[in-house]
Amino acid sequence: MHSVTEVIHIIGQMALPLPMIRVPLRLAAGCVLAEAVKMDLDSPPFDRCMLDGYAVRAVDTLEGAQLRIIGRQDAGGAAFTGTVTRGTCVAINTGAPVPAGADAILMVEHTEQSGEFVTVRKSPAAGWGTQRRGADAARGQTVLEAGTLLGPVQIAVAAAAGVAEIAVIPRPRVAVLSTGDELVPPERVPAGGQIRNSNGPMLAALAQRYAVLAGDPQWAPDDPAPIRSKLLEALAGAEVVLVTGSLSMGTRDFVPAVLQEMGFTTHVQTVKIKPGKPFVLATKEERWGGGSAARRFLIGLPGNPVSGFVCFHRFVRPLLARLAGGAMPETGRALCDQGLVANGDREFYQPARLDHRVSPLTVSPLNWRGSADIYTLAKAQALIVHPVRAPLREAGTVVDIIEL
Repeated sequence: MHSVTEVIHIIGQMALPLPMIRVPLRLAAGCVLAEAVKMDLDSPPFDRCMLDGYAVRAVDTLEGAQLRIIGRQDAGGAAFTGTVTRGTCVAINTGAPVPAGADAILMVEHTEQSGEFVTVRKSPAAGWGTQRRGADAARGQTVLEAGTLLGPVQIAVAAAAGVAEIAVIPRPRVAVLSTGDELVPPERVPAGGQIRNSNGPMLAALAQRYAVLAGDPQWAPDDPAPIRSKLLEALAGAEVVLVTGSLSMGTRDFVPAVLQEMGFTTHVQTVKIKPGKPFVLATKEERWGGGSAARRFLIGLPGNPVSGFVCFHRFVRPLLARLAGGAMPETGRALCDQGLVANGDREFYQPARLDHRVSPLTVSPLNWRGSADIYTLAKAQALIVHPVRAPLREAGTVVDIIEL
């Protein structure tokens, strides 16, 4: 049986970033940048006006001076092709190029206009109201480093640098397969020993948060043939397959045997974690669905939903982060406002609430009723990490947490 630390180390060693691809910029959000982005032009590409007013020579703007309006300069519209000379000015809008000869902007609010003349009521200094060409970024300058996570602002920067197609590490594709004769879809009323399948929708939602969901979540009965068929289908379109149920040592737990028949190498079968323990990490390198040879990961998660949820956050999130080219997430720290009982020989993860309104960050354990209690889990914003054989801890202790 592996420790939690050992499993995370195995994942860190085995999960390498996926091969770089190029995608349209509009599809790159959430991906990690694979190549640095450099400016193709100066930004701004010209001396730019920063407010509405008049382009002037600062030396001509003593208070009370009158300037003759000799033209208009708009952002992307009317263009003034002449030169601002002594005693003249050009009406100008925010974002427009500063015309030749001008070195400052006289705000509209600091003037009085009468016909083709304006009177200066407050003199601007040279350079005021303007931004020099290349002031934000110069041509050839690196504005996004490789390894940057592309969010909305980073997408804007890439667009400003003239990038229409961008090199990224793609987010991994994740397929979800639930197993069990007892499972029925949410729309059906369970009969006899049946239960509704809550694992499939939960894992699909988690996959969409941290990766790309490869198709609808699937189900297979406790039968080796359909399990194998569903796994082959999932592996053809995903780098990671999440399987719940059929993992333990019971007579109806077929997943381990099916993986062996399919040629998978199983690296982990059980973990010293609570809730959890049955957790499978298996890999295979082969061509799937006619594609290129690549390593596929199969993760077997416990059938109890809280156990599956905990194992996803502790193990699957780091795996997905590594495949996507990012860093493995780390636990945070918070002050626990209640006492904590001593822990046993398995690392224990307890659902808890977080209070961001106080400093330091405070966490409150919830009265959790076991690995099937999704109703208490639904109130949680974090998991408190209880280390192996941790002693009794008093209220006010700082603890490790995983924010959800």
